[in-house]
Amino acid sequence: MHLLQGDDGEHGVLHDFGGDGPPLLLTHGNGLNAAMWTTALPVLQRHRHCFGLDFRGHGASRTQIPPLDVERSHLVTEILLAVAVIDEGPIDAVGHSLGGATLVRTELENPGTFRRMWLFEPVMVPEELLFTVLLLIFLNYYYSGTEQQVIDICTSLNNYVNANCQNVGQIAHLKVTLKEYIIQKEFWL
Repeated sequence: MHLLQGDDGEHGVLHDFGGDGPPLLLTHGNGLNAAMWTTALPVLQRHRHCFGLDFRGHGASRTQIPPLDVERSHLVTEILLAVAVIDEGPIDAVGHSLGGATLVRTELENPGTFRRMWLFEPVMVPEELLFTVLLLIFLNYYYSGTEQQVIDICTSLNNYVNANCQNVGQIAHLKVTLKEYIIQKEFWL
């Protein structure tokens, strides 16, 4: 097990599952971990040396500084660190959902990292729709999520707004609205 230390104090975890052949990096979807590949490993290990990545806050990776910052650039960094541990690249990779989308982003930002990728349901959100998607996730967690889920999505929304909204009044309005939702839910009372 290798800790993949980020520059923000958080880390991912790379598992060496063994096997024979060229390296294969396996990435997971949101809320899952590298163990999701357990049933496929016996077949894959006959042909590949398999490595599984637990993204920050998933599986063997534990949050060091709450709330967890899940900005996609941190996940890209974790993939690049994993590739550096595995091999100089390019390597092959498999990704599900969040893992697949992050593999695509990694390759787009760092061409030549991967030789081939197999992606299942990669969640790719156009930048112009990102705020809408984050807001929908927030509303879902507001009605049915845990306190930590609400804190995490509020942090993501706050980071997005600070990075992308130029109008100070617009930022203030969104922050007040989110704070009102949180107070109404009485998570901290």
